[in-house]
Amino acid sequence: MPSTAVWDFWAPRYHRLFVQHFVLEPTRRLVLKYLDEHVPAARRICDVGCGIGQLARELAVRRPGAQVLGIDPSPAMIARAGELPPMSNLTFRSGSLDAVAGETFDVILATHAFPYFPDKQAALRRIHDLLAPGGLLVLAQATGENAYDRFVHVFLKLAVSPVEYLSTIELTALLVHAGLAVADVAPLARVCFIPSVFLVTATWLP
Repeated sequence: MPSTAVWDFWAPRYHRLFVQHFVLEPTRRLVLKYLDEHVPAARRICDVGCGIGQLARELAVRRPGAQVLGIDPSPAMIARAGELPPMSNLTFRSGSLDAVAGETFDVILATHAFPYFPDKQAALRRIHDLLAPGGLLVLAQATGENAYDRFVHVFLKLAVSPVEYLSTIELTALLVHAGLAVADVAPLARVCFIPSVFLVTATWLP
């Protein structure tokens, strides 16, 4: 992952960003709905790039029988995630996918995080290794579907670390190349000034 300095800067004010209302919160709702409908029995869940832990904590609340791990390369984000009362089924860890060893998961999530991975193919191979047989990867992120998306991304990139917004075609091709079977590609309801956001899921293949 790239330098965490920009995310350490945003951590204290992350919950107040305007994108929380227009993008991040709707994305969390979409992910939670998808998980409830498709993998209600998942008991080992990893939220990669969990930020301040909003989605991971909600998952832990909704699924008291599950174990939820939230990881993020930004120490400041993880510090913020740990400020709320602890939960027995929720763990936060600062680091990257390489810091997860000896564990497998029924579900791995990455919401608005995967575009920031500099080596996406290597990250997907690592995710494949961390998924239990039959496990599910859920990516929910801004994508580059058209010229408008690419125009908006120019401004978004000024506020964050190096990032690459792929189209859904490019993203699904990467998933297949990593040995994953694409299951669903679903758009988030569009807001006029927000680029395209899609939920893309894929399952583990031997």
